[in-house]
Amino acid sequence: MPEIGRISEAQSILEELHERAQKQYVPPFSFACCCLGLGEIDRGFEWLEKSVDEHDSVILHCHINPDFDPMHFDPRFHALLHKMNLAP
Repeated sequence: MPEIGRISEAQSILEELHERAQKQYVPPFSFACCCLGLGEIDRGFEWLEKSVDEHDSVILHCHINPDFDPMHFDPRFHALLHKMNLAP
């Protein structure tokens, strides 16, 4: 996820991902990380849902990735973990 102060870089990456997605497959998890890094939590969760639905294997590690620690307090995060059978 983008670091604080690198918002414009993250926005550029997000735009690039959208452009690339018109020509080839881009994993939803990539969009999710950019959106979450930009503070667009609702959009980030939408992309995380797509990632789970598409069986994007990268999302399997989100529960142990420290970048997602702030998300652990959101009920949607626990719902995703439950959907992936990773809930405690």
